[in-house]
Amino acid sequence: MKALLLAVAVALLPTPLAWSQEFPTKPVKIVVPYAPGGSGDVTGRFIAEKLSDLWGQSTVVENIPGGGGAIGTAHVTQLPADGYTLLLHAPTYAMMPALRSDLPFDSEKDLTAVTIISEAQFMLVAGPRVKAKTLQDFIAEAKTREMFAAASGPGSSTHMGAELVASATGVPLTVVFYKGGAESILDVAAGRADVSVASVTSARSFIESGELKPLATLGTKRLDFLPDVPTFHESGIDAEEILWWVALVAKGTPAEIVDKINADIHTVMTTPEGSTFLEKQQATHPAYSPQQSGDYILSEMAQWKKVVEARAIMLK
Repeated sequence: MKALLLAVAVALLPTPLAWSQEFPTKPVKIVVPYAPGGSGDVTGRFIAEKLSDLWGQSTVVENIPGGGGAIGTAHVTQLPADGYTLLLHAPTYAMMPALRSDLPFDSEKDLTAVTIISEAQFMLVAGPRVKAKTLQDFIAEAKTREMFAAASGPGSSTHMGAELVASATGVPLTVVFYKGGAESILDVAAGRADVSVASVTSARSFIESGELKPLATLGTKRLDFLPDVPTFHESGIDAEEILWWVALVAKGTPAEIVDKINADIHTVMTTPEGSTFLEKQQATHPAYSPQQSGDYILSEMAQWKKVVEARAIMLK
C-alpha cells in the first residue's frame, strides 16, 4: 500500500516540461549590476517591459552597482536557482576573472548563460589632438608622441578596449580614467585626451557633428552609417571587441526553464519593437542557444585573459 501511495505521489509531481510551461507563476527580477541610466539599464528595462507583456507577470529591473559589476553578480549567485532572478551583464563579466583574484563568485561554476541579447560594436575614435584620419596614420603618429586614451574606469570595457588596441598595434597608450563613459568621450572631443575605445551609441552623435574621427571599428564588419571606415581586421590588425549583453541565471536552474527564457527573449527581440530597439543601438540579436551563449562567453574570457597577461594588468 505504501509503495502504491509513493508511486501515485511521484506521478503527481510536476515534470520538467510542466515547470517550463508554467514558468513564470510569480514576478521575475532582472538584476543590472550597473547604475541606472546606462545602456545596460536601458536594455534591461526594455526586456523587462516586453517579458511582462509576454508572461503576464511583473518583470522588474533592480540596479545593484559596484565593483565593476561584481556586487550585483555575487548577489544573484546567492539566490535560488529557479529562473526568477536574471542577471544582465556586459563584456566586463568576461574580463573580471582575469583582472581580479578576489571575486566573490566563480563565473564558470556559479552562473549559466541563457542568451546573448544583443551585440554592437566598439570603435577607436580620435579627437582634435590627433591629426591622423586612418588607423595606420594614427599608429605612425603615436610613434612621435605620447597618446592618452580616455576610459570610463579600471577594468571597464573602454579600459580593456584601449589595452587591446595597445597590445595589437604596439602603440603604448597611456590610459586616463574617468567617472563614466560620457565624461571620457567629452574630454576626447574637447581635445583633453587623444582617443577612446567607445561604443557606437556613445560616440555616434560626436562623429556626426565632426567632433570625433572614427579611425576603425573593432567589430566584424563595417557600420551602416560609416561605410568608409574599415574594421581593425581589414586594416591588417587582429583586434576585436564586441559590446554584448548577456542574460544569466544561477547555476542549477532547470534546463527547461533556461530554454524557455531563451526562447521568450528571442521572441521579444524579433518583434518590430525589438528590431527598432536594436537598430537604434546599431546592434543585432544573434539568436544563440544557451549552449552557444555559454561557449561565446568562455571564448571571450579566453581572449581577455590573453590581453591581461600581455599588458600585465591586475586590479587586485
